[in-house]
Amino acid sequence: MLPLAQQMGDRFHLVQNLTDAAADEIEAAGPAIEPEIEAAENVKQLKQAGLSMRKIAKETGHDFRTVKKYLDENYNPVHKGLGKKRSNANEFEEFKEAA
Repeated sequence: MLPLAQQMGDRFHLVQNLTDAAADEIEAAGPAIEPEIEAAENVKQLKQAGLSMRKIAKETGHDFRTVKKYLDENYNPVHKGLGKKRSNANEFEEFKEAA
């Protein structure tokens, strides 16, 4: 029974560490998306006031496509970065220099 208890304890700590890491990432991303959330809300208010998308774009200084994106019912600024590839080339600079 002791090896099983050890295994369960290891799993618990793996899940706990993963949860903590995810919470840290979400907390770090929060302030970065606040301006975009405010901009999207502003665009939606202007649309409800009866302005066209082109007039909203001109008034807010956003591109027409950005206004269209903000007005999309499926738009979610929290998930906007999902699916985009990020370059990790700089992460390995120290290993290149050591080689």
